[in-house]
Amino acid sequence: MNKRWIGMLALLGFFFCAGVQPSMAGLSEACFTPLCSATADQGVDGQQYYVVKHGDTLWDIADRYQMSAKKLMEKNGLNEKSILKIGDRLLIPGKTGKVHTISQGETLWAIARQYGIPLQAVLAANPGIKPQTLNTGQRLIIPDRDSSRLISAASQSSRSMFPSELMVWPLLGTITSPYGWRQSGFHHGIDIAAELGSPIRAASGGDVCYAGYKAVYGRTIVIKHGDGMQTVYAHLDKILVSENQAVQAGQVIATVGITGRTTGPHLHFEVRQDDKTQNPLQYLRK
Repeated sequence: MNKRWIGMLALLGFFFCAGVQPSMAGLSEACFTPLCSATADQGVDGQQYYVVKHGDTLWDIADRYQMSAKKLMEKNGLNEKSILKIGDRLLIPGKTGKVHTISQGETLWAIARQYGIPLQAVLAANPGIKPQTLNTGQRLIIPDRDSSRLISAASQSSRSMFPSELMVWPLLGTITSPYGWRQSGFHHGIDIAAELGSPIRAASGGDVCYAGYKAVYGRTIVIKHGDGMQTVYAHLDKILVSENQAVQAGQVIATVGITGRTTGPHLHFEVRQDDKTQNPLQYLRK
């Protein structure tokens, strides 16, 4: 009996020294170490965020800001099994905004469109985020649409060269072949059918980096939008711009043709990010 009591007391002493609390049991397997000093920062929109440090737990962070762990988790799209990563930014409840967890295949442009806010607003709320290197499971701070300070910051950062808004449709017509796999292989863009000679417009502002003839593509225009993004317009009849020319979104740059490998008049339209094709429908206005 004495040995049993001694063993129990020793076990309790171990847990007491280790600082394990019942509410932290779900995180104990992640080998969290004692909490470091809290660090909060103020975003450009006036929202308050907490930057996760080594050893942080949701319960400790919630306790420091005098709130329930449940409220903190709900505000940041987390649960009891979530593992914090050093450098994560948590939105502190009481301020405006929400958190979006990136799903496979999502783009920053599509996320901005989903919440009805400018791309620059998302970038301003998430310093250091790169649109071309999003990771599944990564969390983004989504500011409220009426955040005037954030909109002001987005306006000031509009000098960024990549498109801050959704692209305009280069041609009005019927999509006869979508992006993705088809019987003849992978289709790297979308085909939009229209009458021969119909005007084709630049989907976004940028500089023409290619205007000429390519095998299979026929007469082609490539526009560079900055930050590794390009749009491609193929099977053209007439090319109305020249290389190194600056164009604006919606500007007529060509007409629909049947050049290259094609079975009828249409535009083959591609969106490329760092030389990798993307689904154009994720970038075009609905």
